[in-house]
Amino acid sequence: MEDLENRSRCNNLRLVRVPEKAEGFNAAQFLEEWFKDKFGQNSLSSLFTIERAHRVPFRPPPTGASPRPILLRILHFHDRDTILQNARDHVALQINGNKISIFPDFSTEVQRQR
Repeated sequence: MEDLENRSRCNNLRLVRVPEKAEGFNAAQFLEEWFKDKFGQNSLSSLFTIERAHRVPFRPPPTGASPRPILLRILHFHDRDTILQNARDHVALQINGNKISIFPDFSTEVQRQR
């Protein structure tokens, strides 16, 4: 079961420390434009598409607490790898002045093992 869950997450990314409500009403469109702006149109494929994006479904955190992570699914695996590589190369990725981190999305068990 663990293997099946991780295979279904192979095109997913997790963005940490993105401020609450920075994405507005359409998180996928906001992040698509942000990635193209931050990494450049040439580094991503011409077919770059985010299938879906949403916050982790918990109650919004109280003021001062860390924001909920954003999960997103990218249509093409190649674009996912390009984003992860560009995120490693850029020293400071920021949204609204907050430094964010980008990670592959693995199941809880795999994260614990790593």
